[in-house]
Amino acid sequence: MDHLKILGVKFLLIYFSVLALFELFEGATMGVILWMSILVTIISYVVGDLFILRQYNNLTASLADFGLTFISLWLLANMYIGGGSAIVVVSLLSAFFIACCEPFIHIHMENKFMESRSEVRALNRLQTEFARETDVHDIQSNSEYSKRP
Repeated sequence: MDHLKILGVKFLLIYFSVLALFELFEGATMGVILWMSILVTIISYVVGDLFILRQYNNLTASLADFGLTFISLWLLANMYIGGGSAIVVVSLLSAFFIACCEPFIHIHMENKFMESRSEVRALNRLQTEFARETDVHDIQSNSEYSKRP
């Protein structure tokens, strides 16, 4: 259920960003905007949030989301709206606005679904055991060990 909430928030973020910029500057229809928003949400969530965020940190995932969102919007806009230099600028602006909100979604995901980074690092760290070394000859000469029946 939490994944659906995050997907819903992410979809609304992408939808309103794409709606504001692509309809204003490119005159895109609502059907195209809805379809682009759904596709970008799914791609961004699977690749950026479920894969990259789990492997790396929030900053890396946010930068990857920016690049992934820009490329996705640019390619989808070229397919559904038509090519042009303005498509690149609108895709960049939309990806920028989406990437500015992504760290908040990532923080929420880290709190809900992922183990603490310090716990993971503690498990991966090598543990060293400290003990006093004993010599075999010291054990044999020790009265406690030599008096055993």
